Amino acid sequence: MRLALDEADRVPVADVFILPLRLDNCEIPASLRRWHIVDCFAPEGCHSLLKAVKLGLHEPYIQRSEVVDRLQRQFDLYGHRTSEGDPFELHLTSSLVTIDLLDSGGHEAIHTRNSTFVSMRDGVNGYTEHMSADGSAVDFTISPGSLENIRKEGGDLFLRRNFGRVLKRGDTITQILRHRLIDAFVDNPEYWSIRIVIPTTQFTLQVNFPPERPYRSFEGFHRVTAHENFCEVQPIEIANTNGAKALTWTIPSPQVKDVYKLTWSW
Repeated sequence: MRLALDEADRVPVADVFILPLRLDNCEIPASLRRWHIVDCFAPEGCHSLLKAVKLGLHEPYIQRSEVVDRLQRQFDLYGHRTSEGDPFELHLTSSLVTIDLLDSGGHEAIHTRNSTFVSMRDGVNGYTEHMSADGSAVDFTISPGSLENIRKEGGDLFLRRNFGRVLKRGDTITQILRHRLIDAFVDNPEYWSIRIVIPTTQFTLQVNFPPERPYRSFEGFHRVTAHENFCEVQPIEIANTNGAKALTWTIPSPQVKDVYKLTWSW
C-alpha cells in the first residue's frame, strides 16, 4: 500500500487513482482518509463504485508540476461515529477559519478555527482533528478545554481535543483552536482546502493578506468524489480590520465528504 500512496502523490488531485472500498463499517486507516471512501455495504454502494470507476477511465494521467506537488494542504475535522441513530457524535453548527498571513513571503501565518458543535448523544467529551500542511505547525493553543495528545504520522498531525466537560445530547460547545504555520504559504499560487467530514450547517473561511502583498486573483473550487469544479458560491473581497485586503468565503450547508478549496495568486 505504501507504494500506491507514494505514487498517488504524483497524480493530480482531481484524478481517480486510489479508491478505498469498505465491505463493512470498519475503521478507515489514517493514510486513506483524504480520499473518497465507497461503502459497498450501503444501498447505493455498488452504484457509487461503478460510477467512480467509469469516471476514472476517462481521466488522463498528468504528471503534477513541482509547484502543485508542494501545494498539498488539508485541515480535516474528524468526528467520531456512533452506531445508534445519527451516525455522527457531533454536528458542526458553525465554523469560522481565519488565516492571517503575517509577512509578504508567506513564511509565517496564524491559523484560527472557531467552531461550535452540538452533541448528538450523551457522553461526548472531545474529538480528534487531522491536519496536514506544507512547512510546520507549532504553538498550539485551545480554549476552552485542552489538547490531550498530538500525534504525528508522516506529514500528518492528529490532535486529540478535550472539551473540558462531558456533553449530553443537545449540548453545545464553542472551541477556538489556534496555531502558527511556518513556511506553509511560500509558493505562488497558493491554496487552502478542507474536506467536510461531519454534518455542517455553515462554514466560513477568511484569509487576511499583508498590506504589502495583497492577492492578485482568486478562485473557489468544489470537489465531489474526484471531480473538481468552480464552486457556485465564490469568495468575495473585503477589507480587514487594518484596512488591508482580505478574502472571505461562506459555504452554506456543505456536504459531508465534499472538498472546498480556495486558490489565490499574490
